[in-house]
Amino acid sequence: MLKKLRLRFTLITALVVLIITIAPISVLNFVSHWESGRETSVLLRLINFHKGMLPAESVDGESEHYQYFSVYRSSSGEVSVTSKRNLDNVSDTQISSAAETLLDSLSTAGTVIIADQSFSYQVVSESDGLRLSAVNINAQLANRSRLFHISIAMFLVALFFFISVAAIISKWAVQPFVENYKKQKRFIANAGHELKTPLAIISANTELQEMMEGESEWSASTKAQVERMTALINQMVSLARLEEQPDVTLGDVNFSETVQNAASSFKSSIMRDGKTFHMDVAEGINIKAEAKSAFELVNILVDNANKYCDDGGNVSVLLRKSRDPRYSAHLEVANTYMDGKGKNYSHFFERFYRDDESHTRAGSSESEKTTSGFGIGLNMAQSMVKLFKGRIDVRYSEDTIIFVVRL
Repeated sequence: MLKKLRLRFTLITALVVLIITIAPISVLNFVSHWESGRETSVLLRLINFHKGMLPAESVDGESEHYQYFSVYRSSSGEVSVTSKRNLDNVSDTQISSAAETLLDSLSTAGTVIIADQSFSYQVVSESDGLRLSAVNINAQLANRSRLFHISIAMFLVALFFFISVAAIISKWAVQPFVENYKKQKRFIANAGHELKTPLAIISANTELQEMMEGESEWSASTKAQVERMTALINQMVSLARLEEQPDVTLGDVNFSETVQNAASSFKSSIMRDGKTFHMDVAEGINIKAEAKSAFELVNILVDNANKYCDDGGNVSVLLRKSRDPRYSAHLEVANTYMDGKGKNYSHFFERFYRDDESHTRAGSSESEKTTSGFGIGLNMAQSMVKLFKGRIDVRYSEDTIIFVVRL
């Protein structure tokens, strides 16, 4: 419990830091990219406007620092390099060849690599030909790359720092929730023990009254309610104990035998109620689990299917080898449930959740009261499956509700 809460707290903190830091870093890099591109575009327009030369007064006297060239191709097809600044490592032949290729491609703007140098170019039409001017952008690309890597490094440092701080303070941050959770479990366990004593006295007094005066409608009702309350207390205590041992040692369990034994015990009661029972269990399927809990898991699912199966319906249990390589067993427990269409099955594993229909059925008649539950069983089943590192799902198909367990 504590580990899960601390991990969740740390992950949420990391997500918040991720969002907070990525936004400004992304904006910073975008603005840098846009600004350098705008500067290059302005330079190219100036060079083309001045027939291949960059006037010093146009760029605050810094024209000598820029590396650029300009090529003119006349209407007759003659190509000439009209200007070249600070490009001693690039020959006129290389420039002419690249420019002719670009002009033939009819491209008006873009980037090109000449002699391992990156250039941004622009083509404009003149009265009797075409002019291609290009500016070396190696420095800009290097600056962008440097800014990007610095941003990533700062982001990683900030993320590591905040995750470390969150991991350190998470113990204190989640401690109130853990203490409250422990108090709730202690209350359930203690209340369970305290309630069992008066229930035992009520049961004994009722039996004594029946011995003296005979069984009546009221004594039978009292005993039934005592049994229901006792069952509820036992389930709550069992659930509290189950959650207290998340690190239980798992061993090899013959799940085929477990399912066979647990499900078979319900056959007579299911058929006595006028329902049909079908069981198909593959042999030799073993899982990593705790034997008693695995048996109780099957008990809960089959008992739930029996309780909520429609009159004259069918209860089925299917066990086969899982097709998913992550699991060994695939268990399906299904029952007929005509009113199940449109239900929100995502709530079925919530503690103390009961579908409204079950309340109606539970209050309809004395016979139907036995089908009502407390909304604990499926939550216990889910806890057991998690304990075994498995998965439990529920789906509805063709008037049948199906609980699927993968272990």
